[in-house]
Amino acid sequence: MKILLKYRFFFLIGISVLLNLNGADDLALISFFIAILDLANVMSKSE
Repeated sequence: MKILLKYRFFFLIGISVLLNLNGADDLALISFFIAILDLANVMSKSE
């Protein structure tokens, strides 16, 4: 579980790509935006 929390950005991007390939474009877009917001949150905490 710890590795999932550490690399959750890549996990969410992977989910987004898989959903996009399977035709669930709406869910893929939501997953992508969550990944971007999570990355912004992590980057702001590291500064």
